[in-house]
Amino acid sequence: MILRAFFATLGKLALLVACWAFLTGVGLLVLGGFLSIWPIHRQSPGSAKLRSAVGALEIIIPAAARTLRDSSS
Repeated sequence: MILRAFFATLGKLALLVACWAFLTGVGLLVLGGFLSIWPIHRQSPGSAKLRSAVGALEIIIPAAARTLRDSSS
């Protein structure tokens, strides 16, 4: 009877430690993900708008040049 209570307590303790380890792992994963994208969120709004405008131009200008080149031949 005493051994059954001992092993039940030991099992609950092991489950508690496993839950703590899991939650710690998930927390570290979330923290690591946040810290990996921190420089993206750190830029100013003006810089973000400029970066997105340049990215759009990098797509539009070559597409327009291809369209004009194909339509002229």
